[in-house]
Amino acid sequence: MSIPLWLMDAVEERSSLHSPKKLALAYSVLNKTYKDNRATSVASSENDLFWDAYLAARFPATYGAVEKALDEIPQSILAKIQTVLDIGTGTGAAVFAMAQALSQKITFTCLDQEAQSQEIMDFLWQKSPYEDNFAFHWMNCDIQKGLPQSLETYDAVVCSYTLGETNSIQKILEDAWNKTRHIFILIEPGTMPGFSIIKKAREFLCSQGAFIAAPCPHNDPCPMEHGNWCHFSARIPRSSCMRKIKGGELGYEDEKFSYCAFVRESIDCPSARILRHPQIHGGHVSLQLCTKQGIQDCLVSKKNSQYKKARKSSWGDSWDMP
Repeated sequence: MSIPLWLMDAVEERSSLHSPKKLALAYSVLNKTYKDNRATSVASSENDLFWDAYLAARFPATYGAVEKALDEIPQSILAKIQTVLDIGTGTGAAVFAMAQALSQKITFTCLDQEAQSQEIMDFLWQKSPYEDNFAFHWMNCDIQKGLPQSLETYDAVVCSYTLGETNSIQKILEDAWNKTRHIFILIEPGTMPGFSIIKKAREFLCSQGAFIAAPCPHNDPCPMEHGNWCHFSARIPRSSCMRKIKGGELGYEDEKFSYCAFVRESIDCPSARILRHPQIHGGHVSLQLCTKQGIQDCLVSKKNSQYKKARKSSWGDSWDMP
């Protein structure tokens, strides 16, 4: 995937307000805080340095995760979207990923309580080429207390990298689904705790009549068990600033994420989803698939008509069972 050049330039412009050393130190504090499950304490920080460090180090990765998830959602659903509610907007990764992916005019309503979030979002929006085709409205809101009753319903509701930072998961899920007209997209880090949130949300929303648009090929109970978790990966280009902040030398990083997209009406789903990197051998390709019958290992030999497709397939792709 590639992040738009104008967006990378805007992030770099914000980063230039601080020395790489200060950004790296702030990011190390952020990283430890997240690992210690104290994300909300940093999210409430009034220190611009921390927010700009987050923007430089994490915004591209969360943008990439949203973009990758959108790639797997049927275009027939995405084409219906004219209004979007973004719960826990932060620095706006979900908004900008959707604006880049969708061609129709869209109005975004952004929920967050942090003034720094809105300031960064305003800065990025002014740098964007989207002002003529898209509009966004900011609503100051503590989502821990639930969504504002004044909200209407929206074609799409997005909650990206947010639920894991709250103590009101069930309430937010209920409110989000009630505000969803067509599709609710939920994204969390591709960790065991992140997947646990996705799995519980999946169980709850399916019990409320939701159907799954992606990634699951069925609405049956999730077959993941015994310490395994369903997650995917988005390869993100690293700018020189990102490399300095994170102390890495590679020109890319792989963002692991878990997601699920829920819709109001049943749709045709692919018969399987590739759960791991395909293993290419001399005479066959080995795929681990999630299917309606559970998790299956599939060997696609050279004699199989799908062999060329299997060789080109990637982790997270849909797969058609014979």
